Amino acid sequence: MSYDSYDRDGVTIPTAEITVRELVLLSPPKDGGGEAEDES
Repeated sequence: MSYDSYDRDGVTIPTAEITVRELVLLSPPKDGGGEAEDES
């Protein structure tokens, strides 16, 4: 995570950049789970 800020109209606005390397779901999705299917 890195922090930065920029000025807009004389106001300093803080920002943060977050880099996610891995996402772990602790509970199944409410829609039943599984891969999304393409209905072309």
